[in-house]
Amino acid sequence: MKLYERIGARQDGRPYHSAVVTTFSVDFSAFEGVILPQLLAAGCANVVLLADPRMVAQALSDGSAPPRSAGRQYVVGAPAHAGGVFHPKIVLQVGRKGARAIVASANATSAGIAGNVEIATEIVCGIEPSPQRAFVLAVLAYLERKVPPGPSPAREALVWLRQRTPWLSEAEPDGASVWALDDGTLIGLFTDPQPGEASILRRFVDEIGPGPIDRLVLVSPYWDEELAALSALVGHLAPKETVVVLQTRHGLFPVAALDGAPVRIVEAPESFGSRFLHAKLVTATKDGVDHVLAGSANCTIAALGREGFAGVNAEASVYRRLEAGRLVNMLGLEAALAAPGLAVADIPPFTPQPPTPLADLASVAPGAFEAEPGRLFWRPAAGFDPAGARVEILDGSFTPTGEIATATWTPAHGGVTSAPLDLRAVPAVFARVIGPAGSSVPAIIHRRDLLRDGRREPGSAAVERVKQAFGEAVDLDLEQLEWLTKLEEADQKERSPDVHATKGPTSKDEAEPTYKRLSYEEFTRVRQPLSPHFGAGRDGLTGYHAAAVQALLNRIVGREEPLPAEAYDLFVEPEDETGTLRDDPADPSEPGGTGAQPPGGGQTRAERPPFDAAGFVKAVETYEKNIARRAAGDRVGPTDVLRLRFLLTLVMQHALRPGAKLKEEKGLYCGTGDKDWPRLVFRVLKAFFVGPSAAIARLALDDTFEEMPDDFLAAWATALWSLAETRKAYDVIQPGAPFLRHVDQLNAVIVSRTAITEAERAGKTFTTVQAGLEVRFGSRLKPAPPPSEAGCE
Repeated sequence: MKLYERIGARQDGRPYHSAVVTTFSVDFSAFEGVILPQLLAAGCANVVLLADPRMVAQALSDGSAPPRSAGRQYVVGAPAHAGGVFHPKIVLQVGRKGARAIVASANATSAGIAGNVEIATEIVCGIEPSPQRAFVLAVLAYLERKVPPGPSPAREALVWLRQRTPWLSEAEPDGASVWALDDGTLIGLFTDPQPGEASILRRFVDEIGPGPIDRLVLVSPYWDEELAALSALVGHLAPKETVVVLQTRHGLFPVAALDGAPVRIVEAPESFGSRFLHAKLVTATKDGVDHVLAGSANCTIAALGREGFAGVNAEASVYRRLEAGRLVNMLGLEAALAAPGLAVADIPPFTPQPPTPLADLASVAPGAFEAEPGRLFWRPAAGFDPAGARVEILDGSFTPTGEIATATWTPAHGGVTSAPLDLRAVPAVFARVIGPAGSSVPAIIHRRDLLRDGRREPGSAAVERVKQAFGEAVDLDLEQLEWLTKLEEADQKERSPDVHATKGPTSKDEAEPTYKRLSYEEFTRVRQPLSPHFGAGRDGLTGYHAAAVQALLNRIVGREEPLPAEAYDLFVEPEDETGTLRDDPADPSEPGGTGAQPPGGGQTRAERPPFDAAGFVKAVETYEKNIARRAAGDRVGPTDVLRLRFLLTLVMQHALRPGAKLKEEKGLYCGTGDKDWPRLVFRVLKAFFVGPSAAIARLALDDTFEEMPDDFLAAWATALWSLAETRKAYDVIQPGAPFLRHVDQLNAVIVSRTAITEAERAGKTFTTVQAGLEVRFGSRLKPAPPPSEAGCE
């Protein structure tokens, strides 16, 4: 099969949302030109490439074209592996209805993708229990072990993967390594062992059982110079015949090490042509059964291990037990295996290949760089001392665009963080470290904000239309609350409610999740200060459908896509001549599937229903009940913070100034009653912030957030501004009222429970939101002159 074409195929037409690819060497042009488009075609918006970091360093320094989208569209992760090389070749694709695992011999290079002769095993599963699902879960567990613990773009991608795949949490690995398929064959995943486990070679031998066996067949491009792994297999299995399939012209087999051993060497099939035989295959035939090992492991001790030695490489191979001859026929090896053996004298002598300078590459790989808005993080590799180095910022063609001096770095999270850096103004694609000993190779800067924003699953047709309507809206309507609920439901459906961390243990003894769920109070104690230069942290709604509502709120206060003043009285244009934003009648089960219109859809100002003050009161009452229920169920998250901001902004948009007469103006009356807008604002804020079990006490987020989330700051700014306007209104309509003490107490509670700092209040998000609210609504809320007529009726 053509491997890259299989990667692009969808399972029963359904997309996969995430992919993890592993490789030893990497060719970024091939990966981005062939593999990545296929992954995207299969629906994968969340892609991780795990590669040996020394080979990544080589790919970034050997003069080949630099990657164009690494660190922005996909993650390049350095796996956790000590000793040897990181050598597995896996493609795992995961979706809501199933997954696919391909375990192969092919690297993510042009030769591996389309040049060499490679071998691959594809296993596809659904969400129902099956041996195939157990195999795929074992692959995922292996990959999670290979991603280092602690916050990183790769670990964050795995968190995202699990959050959107609820069936994974219901189907943890069963601990087995071999499973029986329905056709009676066996399949297993043999990888480099964890501490205390047997080597790949030992596990393979144990599955076969005591020798002798009928025939041992080996295909491998690379061997121990002493043929130690071949000797170990022969010693354990006692084959009546041992056959090695070679492309002898390459001179990669140490024929002199045979030293008279009874090994028959045959030439690889002519059908392979000039393509390099890079497949790795071991077949042991016994009692009419073939025991097969195929994948990344060469026939070396470093890869397979031996008795008492686990090996040093990270490897992944598939074990199969099949009817004898079945695989040989499938691979077209019958004629080659039946051919007479080559005379030892006719086999070209072993020609050692120039070794890859792994140690040299490791010495010039500077470590990991990650960027959040306003700040650059560096986790230095061993040998790079931040105190004695400066960092050059490079654009996409490795041209320097800036420099960060040594003195500006400060310790943070196992690495160092830079002084404020506006990444919108400085092209920052790669980084190079310059120290006393010289320069490093370029390293990819992972833009975590862009990666998060790119991880978007498409919603249903109805959900996408609602998002489009929010994107086209210029003001708020009471009806939009219903559509916000639809987006919240879609987000909740996509996220497993109890998966806020992924368990990525590096050993059996490590059971704690790498990412932890923090209460908001815990987060405020450990958060980092906002960058004073950029003044905004990561948005907690990134990747949510409800982010469309956040964008509308930001536009209203001038944070995004400023609109002219006259645009505020416009409404969404209809999509067809009937003035209706239609839903898909073929899917009535989806939000809006009954034909309901998205907010503002196709209605002119004259056609809109009369202003409904009672509807606002009902909305606040519903909010009070629902937020109390959600808080009691410990389900308060970013969408609840968004709803708080939305409802407050909605009320303030329709609030009338003190002294306004309802007979002349339509809106929410400025009075002292429980149904007037000052009290509605107070009730909304009290429901979220007051009491030991209030929503703020149940608000939680995972510890990947290091700074105050941007959407949280925007909501807190809206809350304090709205309460301040409530106080101003009372100072006019009922000066000195006892209720003002409650307003002041609530203000103190909000300040205390949000724990916002002076720097956060002075930051760009907080000040922009409050300034935008003042521009949009503040001037309109000022009491009308003359003072004698300023009171409300």
